[in-house]
Amino acid sequence: VRKAPLLEAQQNVVLPTPLAPSGHWRVLTSREDFKDSRGQLWSWDVGYEGGETGRSWNGIEGTKDPELFQFERFGKDFRYTLPVPPGKYRVRLKFSENAVRKKGERVFDIYFNGKKTLENFDIFQQAGGFGKALEKEFAGVEPNGQGMIEIGFKASVGDAKVDALEIVRE
Repeated sequence: VRKAPLLEAQQNVVLPTPLAPSGHWRVLTSREDFKDSRGQLWSWDVGYEGGETGRSWNGIEGTKDPELFQFERFGKDFRYTLPVPPGKYRVRLKFSENAVRKKGERVFDIYFNGKKTLENFDIFQQAGGFGKALEKEFAGVEPNGQGMIEIGFKASVGDAKVDALEIVRE
């Protein structure tokens, strides 16, 4: 039996294109780009590892841009890793509870570069109910040693989730 050389076997492997560093990221957990009511462009879902995506068609209270809160990436343990130039950044995470109907049914932690930043987060409880827009903002976030901001989501009850994320240089 003749085996093909290793080099030939690797010719068909498609490697993901690395993302270029950017001083701002706006990522919507959908399959296409989106322009919000302020004219800001949100890219389709990039930089993630793990989780699954979904969409709710429910109305969302408290926002001019319900589309930013209808898509979601969810799972027990997933992350976004986005390259940025050196500096400090403001991270905004967008959430709306579009599945769980009472507090305590979805609880998770959020990590920045491996450090727990938000513990026992319950969207339903913090937003004050179902289908309500909620944004969490974190200032002074710095990239790790590889020039990345990694945002991790780890569930303790149900699935963790995020609808959209924004990283902007301070």
